[in-house]
Amino acid sequence: MSTVIVRPLTSDEWSRYREIRLESLADEPSAYGLTLAEAEQWDESKWRERVSARSLFVAEVDGRVVGTANGAPHESQPGEYFLFGMYVTPEWRGRGVAEQLIDAVSASVWCRGARQIDLFVNAGLPRALGLYTKAGFERTGDVHELPDRPEMRMWRLRRSLEDWTFEVRLVDPEELYALRRRVLRFNDPSKVVADPRDGESTSRHYGGFVGPRLVVSASWYPSTSPIHPGVETWQLRYMATDADVQGLGLGRTVIEVALADLRALGVAQVWANGRDTALGFYDSTGWSRVPGSEHLSPETQLPHTVIYRNL
Repeated sequence: MSTVIVRPLTSDEWSRYREIRLESLADEPSAYGLTLAEAEQWDESKWRERVSARSLFVAEVDGRVVGTANGAPHESQPGEYFLFGMYVTPEWRGRGVAEQLIDAVSASVWCRGARQIDLFVNAGLPRALGLYTKAGFERTGDVHELPDRPEMRMWRLRRSLEDWTFEVRLVDPEELYALRRRVLRFNDPSKVVADPRDGESTSRHYGGFVGPRLVVSASWYPSTSPIHPGVETWQLRYMATDADVQGLGLGRTVIEVALADLRALGVAQVWANGRDTALGFYDSTGWSRVPGSEHLSPETQLPHTVIYRNL
């Protein structure tokens, strides 16, 4: 059975967003304030700007985009986050794709401090109203009419995120593979993201979750240290934070939870091959670089440096 992958987009993937967005405007013109004719006039820079300015997600099945949604502050209501542009292609409706997209956007805005997310839905679309109600949205009582499209009465709905938290827990390694691939392997479906040690009983795999969405992965393996072979050490691999929530401290939290567990097991030191682009992060969290250990990763051909941290 094909797996649905929901992930954030980058501005370089603007054409994938353009394709699904134009499909949505052609398929359900009464659901959106934007029209197909207007969107067809946008050039590449406009589409890139659209992707960059929002927490924009797509749902993919075997590499095909089957849905999209995004979240951002409302242009006329700064500080209030909204769900925009929700769409799932017809053959994938009713199969949980919309719910995954809603949760992905909700998690993204929660990480930016939002404790609720709103949307406007056409009151004349009972199927959409049913979907959002099932997902936990409630009517606020606000009704919005578009000046140039008076036939569209838009109800404002709200989903509370007050009970959401960031939770770190041990998981099966397979739960981390999709995140490993998109963050560490350029989202290349041909790349192997399973480690031979993943299934060993001594390995420990941590996932960081915002609500139901996995946003951080980190795997740890007992390993002989390349720095101090006589010291009991574990290796950190596959440290990854999803693109839309990087730099918010979530990766740091996952590492600290894991290190507390390893200290309790009597581990004296941990080490990793740190990607050079992430060395600033490791420097700030107490890791030390090994002079002269610079090398290219055999998997990615990107520069890495050996790092370690005493516990």
